[in-house]
Amino acid sequence: RERRAPDRSMESEAGAEDVSALSREELIERVVALRRELGARPAAGPRGPPPAVKPAVKFVKAVKRKREFDFSKYAERQIALKISYDGRTYDGLARLDGNDNTVEGQLLVALEKTCLIRGRLECKLSKAGRTDKGVSSSGNVVAVLVRTNRPLGTSKGAPDVEEIDYATRLNAVLPSQIRVLRWAPVDERFSARFSAKHRVYRYFFLKGTLDLELMRQAASAFVGTHDFRNFCKADVEHVLSFERTLHSFGVSPVAGHFAQDAECCADPRLQLCAFTIKGRAFLWHQVRCMVAVLFLVGQGFESPEVVAKLLDIEAEPCKPQYALASDMPLVLHEIGYEPQPAWQGEGEAPQARLVASTLKAYGDAAIHQAFNQTLLGAITGMMPSEQWWPGSWHHPGGLEVTSNASLATGRPHRYVPLLQRARNHPLKLRSPTDATQTVARGRADACMVVGLVDDDDAGDE
Repeated sequence: RERRAPDRSMESEAGAEDVSALSREELIERVVALRRELGARPAAGPRGPPPAVKPAVKFVKAVKRKREFDFSKYAERQIALKISYDGRTYDGLARLDGNDNTVEGQLLVALEKTCLIRGRLECKLSKAGRTDKGVSSSGNVVAVLVRTNRPLGTSKGAPDVEEIDYATRLNAVLPSQIRVLRWAPVDERFSARFSAKHRVYRYFFLKGTLDLELMRQAASAFVGTHDFRNFCKADVEHVLSFERTLHSFGVSPVAGHFAQDAECCADPRLQLCAFTIKGRAFLWHQVRCMVAVLFLVGQGFESPEVVAKLLDIEAEPCKPQYALASDMPLVLHEIGYEPQPAWQGEGEAPQARLVASTLKAYGDAAIHQAFNQTLLGAITGMMPSEQWWPGSWHHPGGLEVTSNASLATGRPHRYVPLLQRARNHPLKLRSPTDATQTVARGRADACMVVGLVDDDDAGDE
């Protein structure tokens, strides 16, 4: 009999049993036996669900509940805080619409974190100068009701115990751009805003091609009591008078050169200068509007007499439209009181951490300045420096005469004198007895009219 070749597929299915040597009849017998064996086995039942897997037990560390601070065990006192801040980082000083990205918002967060206040409403925080976004301060003042180490029921004449170092405690949790310089105990009736007798602002700029003497002549007209409606942004809903009194208005170089060690330092146009303005209170954007006009005088586009003319409300009742000076160079320098609060730590060694953080900021700025000096030297070394000194590059007043188009074509933009420009409509003040008066608002340009503050308010920038 001819044998067929063994089926390798059956071998793989039969497992280890070798059937390659079986004949055809033997194979048939083997298959029948296997079928018989399979039929004798009990039928398998339906598959049940897989056995449940026990979940792994996770040991979670119990979170300790923060204990509520018991303010009932502590007395409170009114204090004043002298603060400094870099306004470029925040959306102004005042906290509005729940926005904590303001100096006031960050200060309240720090007061809560250090458990110094019961709550934001209960602390009765007042501010001496209300600055806008971009404006900085080296001496603003706030008053706040805080927790004290003095025992409950202590009389006013009792000697003070060792008090909380409010400045050090707050600086430990405040952002580096905001610092508490000093603190002082004050009377409960003290208001940082209404108790202030004067405020001093400084506005920094490079001399460039500006004529400082002409600017001094123009600035002298601001000193005294005047109606400043042509030098501010206005909202007659919140102001009863545009009159303000300025005690002084200085225009002078700042000690030291901006580029003291650079090769280009011999150029006097790199001299850093400043306006220093002292007054009791200011209208909103009053400083920046005055500065914008003085820049036009310094460039020779306006005569010094233009300030006196714009202060004459009988002759010029409507504000001409002009661009507002930049916010970044403006600094609220000082708040004056009579008598001055008893600032704690005055004359003593300053806080080590405060000095270290300030020195770091100074060093970072100096390094950045050195880079700009190197870059400036490389640029001015390529061409005559006169070509790199347009009269507008270094201060906001230059926006009046310089544009992208004029820079591209090399032809200066035609300058329109202030007294020949379009005017805003006349302003009608809201009378205390007549709340129904309204104001006709004129067309807005770069100095769009938007708002003022109360007569006794300091918030101008």
